This record gives sequence, structure tokens and C-alpha cells, in this order.
Amino acid sequence: MHFCTARVLIAGDSGQVVMRDRYSPVSWPELEILKVLHGEDAVLDIQPFVKVPQPPKAERDRLVLLYGEPVVQHIWGGNRPPTEMSPAGSLPDIDGPWFDPIMHEVRVVETPETSTPFDADEKPAKVAGGRR
Repeated sequence: MHFCTARVLIAGDSGQVVMRDRYSPVSWPELEILKVLHGEDAVLDIQPFVKVPQPPKAERDRLVLLYGEPVVQHIWGGNRPPTEMSPAGSLPDIDGPWFDPIMHEVRVVETPETSTPFDADEKPAKVAGGRR
């Protein structure tokens, strides 16, 4: 699964923008929730920057804690987990610290030397743990 940075226009209002940066990232499936809550065009400048191991069911459970069961059920129906966990394409050339909302710690992402397309068998980017 990928974490991303993005700009979110609250209720689609360009005067109320929340920046989701590397210290408050959103998961790829979470983008769907934000689009439903704030409007399809309200989530802008999406930049995936790190891939982490996270099963779809575990991500669904995490999103239920953040947004509530009714919202998650509305998007994926019943108890089904998200179907899309990552975008197509390659990671941008970014490395450095970020906050991992799953592990609740600051970590460091190191980009691979070569950029390759994502597939189901791909290993995540190297992620080194560390606490502040």
C-alpha cells in the first residue's frame, strides 16, 4: 500500500485547504474516502511517496477507526476491504523522514536506485524505523 501527500479542499472550498504532507500522509485507499467526503475534485496534487506492507483488511480496520464504519461501508460495501492499495507507476525520487500512521513513528524512506513499475510481487521501498 502507498502513502501519499495531497491537498484537500474542505467541502470543495478552495479557501479551506488542508495539506496532507509527509508528516500527515494519507493512504491510497483513504483518498477514496476524502473524495467522497469533500468532492471528487477536492483532492489535489496527489503524490505517492512510500510503499509499506499493509493488508487490505488491516487498512479497512484503520480507516474505520478514523472515519467510522458507516463511511467505510458506504465506499466499499459491507465488510469488504479496499480493492486498490497502490497507484500504477513509479515512486518519485524522494527520500527522507516521514510519519508512519500505522506504526505511529517517524521513519525514513530511501528510494531504490532504479525506478520500476509497481506490481503485486514488488517489495516495498526500504523503510528504516526510528523514533523522535
